[in-house]
Amino acid sequence: MRSRRLRTLSFLLGTCVLGTGAAGAFTPSAHHDLELRLEWEIVSPVYETQRVENAGLGRSAVLNEGWFVQKDPRTGLVHMAYGGNLFAASGIATEAQAIGAARDFLLLTSDIVGVRENNMQLRNVARLRSKWAVHYQQNVQGVPVHGGTAFVLMSETGQVAAFGSDFFPEGHEVIPRPTISETDAIARAAAALGTTPVADAPQTAVLWLVPAPQGELMELTPAYVTVFSANEPFGTWESIVDARSGNILARRNLSVPINVTGTVEGPVQNQPPSHSYCDPNVTEGLKHLTVSVQGGNSDDSDRNGDFDISHGGTTPVTIEGELRGPYIVTNYFLGGNASASASATPGVPSTLTFDGSNSRQDERDVFQHGNIVRDFMFDLDNTFTNLD
Repeated sequence: MRSRRLRTLSFLLGTCVLGTGAAGAFTPSAHHDLELRLEWEIVSPVYETQRVENAGLGRSAVLNEGWFVQKDPRTGLVHMAYGGNLFAASGIATEAQAIGAARDFLLLTSDIVGVRENNMQLRNVARLRSKWAVHYQQNVQGVPVHGGTAFVLMSETGQVAAFGSDFFPEGHEVIPRPTISETDAIARAAAALGTTPVADAPQTAVLWLVPAPQGELMELTPAYVTVFSANEPFGTWESIVDARSGNILARRNLSVPINVTGTVEGPVQNQPPSHSYCDPNVTEGLKHLTVSVQGGNSDDSDRNGDFDISHGGTTPVTIEGELRGPYIVTNYFLGGNASASASATPGVPSTLTFDGSNSRQDERDVFQHGNIVRDFMFDLDNTFTNLD
């Protein structure tokens, strides 16, 4: 019964409890080499699950035996607790009742989750499979805290299935105020990338509090979360800029890279029964051929002739290639080597064709048959690389 209960709870936590938004963790996407992670998030905490009596929560009078607790080793607060038998209300039928019950319960457990009446702001409410999940955002002196959220998951009967907090301890009675403006923050974020924001695209700067190094300690620091678009390096860049020093605390590209994909093909004499020059021409994918975006990245086609070139942006590009790849290079000693080019739109499958207009029959045949022999030998013995 406990195993089934924990599986059910895991599903509900995955679908109801976990939230996303402007304060989400910085994770890499495109242009990985330009991205920076917030120092607070570089090393993920290890949450050890313990029975409440072994969790070292002090004299908290709320949780009794039966609860399992995961404590954040950095803050000492309860990241998640589940498995006990407490009720936040006698029953929950409406969203308003869920909000009130969750708020009262979090305040009841304030000593172990770090919430107060004046530092929690309703974030969202969700209902799924007879369960209510209520999330709160940490808010200090009117400024939201990056990553600072708390939640309560309850059944319709009012029983608390799980709760927890990622609130950050507040070390200052008065939070330091910014000394640079929103405009300055955007300019500093752009300068750090060596770029200029696209003029006709939105540019925003919103003040948050983020955990950042102050001497040897991590403290809540005012910072602007800036967002703007750039053509080079391409993307929609989100940066966290220290609102006092102007230093870049974190950066990521919000644009999802759209690759250039397609097939490189050509007519070759490669059909049964003899697989020779006497066989008819049939158009098929040319394997192991390097296809490049003009001025950009490249990829070697697979055994079916398909390629997938890493790319960012949606503007049409030119793809190009020769009868060469990682294993076979076809050189025509009486003239220029075969080459082909075509227009391609990122995200839309394209075709690069070698035919009589840009290559000779024997060039295509030699390239394809050479790769067929190479693959045959490699499949027999994957240590055999003499034909590479």
